[in-house]
Amino acid sequence: MVRTCLLTFVASSLLVACGEAETSELGLSSGSGGMVDNRFKPNPTGVRTTEADACGQVSKSIIDRQFALKCIGTVQQCPAMVRSSYGTQCMEYDAGTVTACVEYFKKAKTCDELVPGDCVLVGYPDTAPLGCP
Repeated sequence: MVRTCLLTFVASSLLVACGEAETSELGLSSGSGGMVDNRFKPNPTGVRTTEADACGQVSKSIIDRQFALKCIGTVQQCPAMVRSSYGTQCMEYDAGTVTACVEYFKKAKTCDELVPGDCVLVGYPDTAPLGCP
């Protein structure tokens, strides 16, 4: 179950309605990872990609969705956005988790759902510095 909240403005009052939703209701299938600690953790495929490619794809998907939903916000610049999870520079990332996170962010229906840390990329720290040009 995933906790979801709906914000509604009614006569100058803010109402917050929270409820439980199945992962499948949010467009996430159990076969492509799962929700843990309120974060989507897609299953890795073992195919690797560079730090620049991983960060670029995920960052673009978040920014594109922010524009589509007319959100006001910022996204941490690359490569800091992906490095913040592991602290390792220039490592490779799992391409399957990159693709799954891109799709995850594309499905966001509200600005509140666009939290970069809500989708977890799998990184391979032992590959540094292969992830950088």
